[in-house]
Order: sequence, then structure tokens, then C-alpha cells
Amino acid sequence: MKQVSNYMESNKLHINAGKSCYMHFQPGLSRATQTCARTRPFNRNLTILIDGKKLEKVQCTKFLGVIIDEQLSWEPHLNHLSLKLNSSIVSIKRICKFIPKSEYLKLYNALFMSHLSYCISCWGGIPKHKLNKIFAIQKRCIRLLFGNIPNFDHKEYYLTCARSRTYNEHMASKNYCLEHTKPLFTEQKIMNLENLHMYHTFMELFKILKFDVPQSIKDLFKFCPRNEKLRLIVPLLRLDISQQNFLYTSTKIWNDLSPYVFVICDANKDGIIIPGSSKNSDLSASSGIIKSNLKKHLLSLQNRDDPNTCNFKNDIDHRLNSSYSFPNFGRDL
Repeated sequence: MKQVSNYMESNKLHINAGKSCYMHFQPGLSRATQTCARTRPFNRNLTILIDGKKLEKVQCTKFLGVIIDEQLSWEPHLNHLSLKLNSSIVSIKRICKFIPKSEYLKLYNALFMSHLSYCISCWGGIPKHKLNKIFAIQKRCIRLLFGNIPNFDHKEYYLTCARSRTYNEHMASKNYCLEHTKPLFTEQKIMNLENLHMYHTFMELFKILKFDVPQSIKDLFKFCPRNEKLRLIVPLLRLDISQQNFLYTSTKIWNDLSPYVFVICDANKDGIIIPGSSKNSDLSASSGIIKSNLKKHLLSLQNRDDPNTCNFKNDIDHRLNSSYSFPNFGRDL
């Protein structure tokens, strides 16, 4: 910490100790009965000083709009995100009645999608049961803007006074089932939460590999030594929480989707496939083409099977566990 302080002073920078804190990352304490040092609670009184000021120990803190907790469970961030998304829905309910329906998609992207997709590549790889509440909020917003059946977000839902209904409506059985959202996702070409995570993770990794920035993250990814083009080596991680990080999830997503995003090279007159001979077949492809192909492929996966089933957990499990036949990217060379 003394070296950090000297570096900051040498570069005419100032550390605000009042806004600085430290955190001890550790696994869940439910394993505290085990003997592994990583699972035992950290009870030692540790004092960290910078410029003679003591730093406060915290269990979670906000960094650039993302709440990081000491167990890397992302639950504090999900709770904060759910409040922000519900607040966005309230704003949308007040605004949507004053604008035409043709502008609803822009309203969704500006007020809702901007919060939902922020840093989703960091927290989107957690277990799917933790994301169900965020996905439920997304479906609620979709029903509000693009649904055809009134729900509790529409004023028509509250016209339940007996004087406002006919006798037959009053005596009929009540149906409170919510409208299926998968047809709405399909009609508006909107990606659900899981596909949104895969989309942003793939694009971030593509830019890292293409531009070699940041170099420290680029060095973590290794291409397969075989002639199988654009395949990355999947890191060997045994812990479930380790498999939720960006390195592991982005590698899996890249290997699963890259054969369907990049253009397959054509063989020349001698029947030899030369990697990179076709446009947009390697990392030299433009970001716009990759975005278009990636979104088109994810939407095609999202729209398959039952048109009324919108369970992204089953979709992603089927996608990652299925045996894809990868196209030939140049192994005949």
C-alpha cells in the first residue's frame, strides 16, 4: 500500500481514503465445517492503512455501477437491478400512453434494456435459478408494451367493479393466467435474458481477440493447437463458482456459437480450404456483420420448439449439452 501511495503521488493523483475500502473474498460459509482454509471464516483483525488512514472492511461495494460481494454470488447486484428495472417499468407505464405503439421498441431499449444489459457479461453467468426473478421482470415489461391481453400493469385489469361488468361476466369463472411472452419476443425480435448474456459475452470476447485489448485478458485465452480454426481451449475449472467467471463462460459460448457466426471458407479450384480466404470468416470480420449474424442465430434458437414455451434455462442447457457438428474451418489445409 505504501508503494501504491508513492505511485499515486508521483503521478499527481490523490486517493480518497474516505471512499476506499477493502474486501476479503471467500466461498460461502455454509462449508465452514470443512477443514479447507478457503472455507473457514476470516476472523483475524486486519488493519490496512493508506496514507495513515484505516480502510473499512465491507461485505459488498459498488464499482462502476456493479455491486460486488465477498462471495461473488451477485445477489446484492441482482436485488439492486430488480429494483431499478421495476422502477423503469413504472416510468414506462406513465409514458407509453402518450406515445404511439410504433415507438414502444425504442422505449423498451432506452429505459429497460439499457439497465438489463449493463455489464451482463460479468453477472450473467451465475446459476439460472438466481436469474429467474430478473427474467420474470423482463417478461413483465414485454407484456406491458407488446402484450394483447390486459394484465395487472394495464388499467383495464382493475375494471373489476360489479357495476362495470355484465351479469354473464360477473358469473363467469375468472382466468388470471398471464399471456405467453415467447410469441411477443419472436414478433418484436427481442432476445431474452439468457440470449442477451450470450450476445454481449460473445461480442466482448470477439473485440478482445480482434484488437488485443486489454492485453492482460487477451493472454488468458488460448486457441487450440490443432487446425480447427477459431476454437479456444476450455480452462480446466473444477469449482462451480469458478465456472461462472468470464473466462470459462465466454470460452464455452465462443466455441458453441462461432461456427454459426463466421462465414465458412470455400474451397479453391484445387479443393483446398484456405483459412481466411472468404470474407468475414475469421477475426478480420467487421463487428457489424458479426453482430447481425450472431443476433440472427440466437433468435432462431430462441424461436424453436413450442411457440408458447419461454424457458431460457432449458434452451441454454440443450444448447451447451448438445453435440454440434462444427463446420470445416480449414483443417484440410
